[in-house]
Amino acid sequence: MPSWVTGQAAKLWEEIVPVLFKEKLTHPADAHMLGSYCLEMSEYIETKKKISELKPDAKPETRKALGDQAANALAKSKGLAEQFGMTSKSRVGMGILMTSGGTAAGVGETAPGGNNDKKQRAINFVINGGKQ
Repeated sequence: MPSWVTGQAAKLWEEIVPVLFKEKLTHPADAHMLGSYCLEMSEYIETKKKISELKPDAKPETRKALGDQAANALAKSKGLAEQFGMTSKSRVGMGILMTSGGTAAGVGETAPGGNNDKKQRAINFVINGGKQ
C-alpha cells in the first residue's frame, strides 16, 4: 500500500486489494492507481457522512457543495473501479465471471465446483447486446 493511503482509504485498501490480487485482477504496478481509487471512495463515504450529519437549517449552498463533492468522488472512483474489474459491467467486458463463491472464471470456463451454463448464457446475452 502506498504510504499516502491512510485512514478510511487504508481500510478500503485492506478490504479490496487482497481480493483483487487473489483473483489476479491486478498487479503490484497498479498500487498507485488502486490507492487513488481508495482515496476517492473514502472521500465519497466521508462526504456522504458529512451530508447526513448536516442540521436541517444548513445553508443550501453547503448542501450543494457537499453533494457536488460526493458526486465527483463517486464518479472518479467508479472510473477507477471499472479499470480493475470491480463492477459487474467491467468484469463482463474483461471476460470474467465471478462465481457465488467469489472466485473468478473466464467466460466460457467452468468455475471450480460448478456448472456455469446459466451464468454463461446471461453473460453472452449482455455481450451480444441482448441477443441470444
